[in-house]
Amino acid sequence: MDSVCPHCENIVSSAKVELVDSVETFGTRWKSALFSCPHCNKVLNVSFDITSHAKHIIEQVTKNITNQ
Repeated sequence: MDSVCPHCENIVSSAKVELVDSVETFGTRWKSALFSCPHCNKVLNVSFDITSHAKHIIEQVTKNITNQ
């Protein structure tokens, strides 16, 4: 079964991926992957970048340990 873009209805066999900043309501920022249709460039999905988030957590834990 082929994937079809819900916007332009073309068959999507690959997507364009771009890293973007996501901002939580309280101002916390992290990286997300934005997936868009290669035909019409409209957004298909935005997904949390777990690698970027893990790096941020490690940096915060390291900072807290060294400041004690």
